[in-house]
Amino acid sequence: MNSRMVSDIKITERKSYPKKKRVMYHELQELPKNYDVIALSKMTKVRATQLMMIRRKLRSDIKILIIKNKVAQRAFEKVKDVPGLESLSKELEGQCGLLFTQISPFKLSLIFDQNKVFLPAKGGDIA
Repeated sequence: MNSRMVSDIKITERKSYPKKKRVMYHELQELPKNYDVIALSKMTKVRATQLMMIRRKLRSDIKILIIKNKVAQRAFEKVKDVPGLESLSKELEGQCGLLFTQISPFKLSLIFDQNKVFLPAKGGDIA
């Protein structure tokens, strides 16, 4: 390899982040302090219509955020006074949604069990 080519490579750092990510970052630092229960939901194979229906039904009780995993991990690193966020951030893989609520986890689980929607399989789905 030519040493002259290697010397031309420059590593630059990002000067600023997109506004949407900055807003998400600050929101994810504040929300855990305001809610007692934080739930993680894997959003794989969840259709937009299903998500809209859930949001409409539970709008007053649950705040649902579809997040960028790295943004959430970095935001949770800064929040020290909420226990369990570190273990939650390790679970962030794939398409994830965070649910912030004051409802007990047992009632939350019951609500989602009652609102299950069974759909026919589509091409590419794994049984």
